[in-house]
Amino acid sequence: MLLPVVSLPAFAQTQPQVISNTATAEWDVGTQTLSKTSNTVQFTVENAPPPPPVLALLRFSNATGASSANLPSTICTGTAGPRPVEFDGVFSGLSTTPASLLPATAIRAGEPLVIQVDTITKNIDPGVIDTFDVMIVTPNGDREQITLTESAANSGSFLGYINTKAAPPAAVAGDCALSVSPGDTVNVELDDSTTGNSVGTVEVDILVDPFGLTFDSGNGAPVDGTTVTIVDNSTGLPAQVFGDDGVSSFPSTIVTGTTVTDGNGTIYPFISGFYRFPFLRQGTYRLVITPPGPYTFPSVATPAELATLTRPDGGEFIIAPGSYGGTITLFDPAPVRIDIPLDRPGGALTLTKLTSTATAMPGDVVQYRISVGNPDRTRSSGPITVSDQLPNAMRLRINSVRYQNVSVIPTVA
Repeated sequence: MLLPVVSLPAFAQTQPQVISNTATAEWDVGTQTLSKTSNTVQFTVENAPPPPPVLALLRFSNATGASSANLPSTICTGTAGPRPVEFDGVFSGLSTTPASLLPATAIRAGEPLVIQVDTITKNIDPGVIDTFDVMIVTPNGDREQITLTESAANSGSFLGYINTKAAPPAAVAGDCALSVSPGDTVNVELDDSTTGNSVGTVEVDILVDPFGLTFDSGNGAPVDGTTVTIVDNSTGLPAQVFGDDGVSSFPSTIVTGTTVTDGNGTIYPFISGFYRFPFLRQGTYRLVITPPGPYTFPSVATPAELATLTRPDGGEFIIAPGSYGGTITLFDPAPVRIDIPLDRPGGALTLTKLTSTATAMPGDVVQYRISVGNPDRTRSSGPITVSDQLPNAMRLRINSVRYQNVSVIPTVA
């Protein structure tokens, strides 16, 4: 006897289905073929709704913990028509097969953004790689349409990527570059263009990259007029720097407290003491610092001594080997902060010596006080050594020396 086999759809409909089935048996008796039809059986298939799509944002990164994935080529459909998404500037030559990716909780304006949507409803044919379009919407009014492509046949995971750029300037919908606002938390909304339904919303923090602060090592005050040059440590030559869009040239030498204009005409105003190099390729760099007079570099202040100071915004200074002219290794698009301490010579100290009597006889005890003063109350003088050479006719009484009323044992030469 033959048993009928019923195949259900790979992805069930959201409405219940009624399936009817009648079996037929056939057999031969001599030269005669006989058949018998069974009764008809009906049953209802109740199909649960498919799970909702899962949206994730990813960024290119070679940091520890990054995952590897092959990204399909992405098509952006803008005002100029469909075109492949290509990487320029600092991201030119970026590998997509494979790509090294991390979840994008934060990016810098100008770096590509990878979009992943896991959904079974768009896995139309399990035997082929499916695609579908999404519309990316940001709060500043930008709308960019790209095609997401299934990572493999029947995977249900769809990937694509798009370039980003800083806003301002104002967003231009359909230019195939997603405008994001530095310093803001942006909701990136994806709309399924075939149905108009929202796929999901993910928050990604768009970072401004104040690369660091040049500051007075005595009091933490910003120092304007410091010339900062970033050089490639392997060649000793000025590094190639890109602006916020990741494409425009940016000066490798800047002066703190001034403004800088990149190759695209974008103006970057620097607040007091700050320097910034928005984008560089991965590599090892160092900072060449020329401070304004009377400051000197590198500082002789230790990280422990600088830890007592705070930045103007109330945060702690970030002190690293690069703060003293050491190397800086950039292996990830995440911002790197290196604050630069500068030493300023202190003002003249005051030194006075007073005795308890103007005249003394042999054997008398004479008390005297040495006072050191720092007229500049805004900065520490650092360690001070006081030397006092007594006349030959005098002897220092043991255990009689005090510093701020605390007994001390002096060093006797």
